[in-house]
Amino acid sequence: MKKQFITRILKISLTIVLLIKMSISGHTQIVPVNEPREDLPKLFAAVPDSVPVNIEVLTSLFEKQNGNSITILANGSPFVEGTIMSQVTKFSNTIRTVTVKLSFTEKALLVFSRITLPSGNTSYRGHINGKQTGDCFELVNQNGRYYFSKQSINRLRLE
Repeated sequence: MKKQFITRILKISLTIVLLIKMSISGHTQIVPVNEPREDLPKLFAAVPDSVPVNIEVLTSLFEKQNGNSITILANGSPFVEGTIMSQVTKFSNTIRTVTVKLSFTEKALLVFSRITLPSGNTSYRGHINGKQTGDCFELVNQNGRYYFSKQSINRLRLE
């Protein structure tokens, strides 16, 4: 039952994120979600495959206002710089999502969600990707340490 609830919350969260992304990006060519695209350029080719991040820094994004500029450091250097575009809270504050438009390109967004489970535990989901790019970053938790892991956009689309 809990697994179904969590799955439902994640599906709803993803739907919300996609709706926000579609409203920001305007009209674009529609490519079926599950169709692999090997021809897309790699936006993050010069970035390491794994970038450690402090989860407290990511959760602090929820305290910012739309239009605020943000910088997230990784290993002492700027990793993400951008502007908060939107914040969404759903289901009695059990899902909060913030969307950041990256400043180095108009093509990429950081989407970060905090999900409060019925047990009271907190789960985090996040990704950095752009439209018409062949790579992305996915937030990964490994033994309580968070990092963004570079992925093929095809892998993210297939999941």
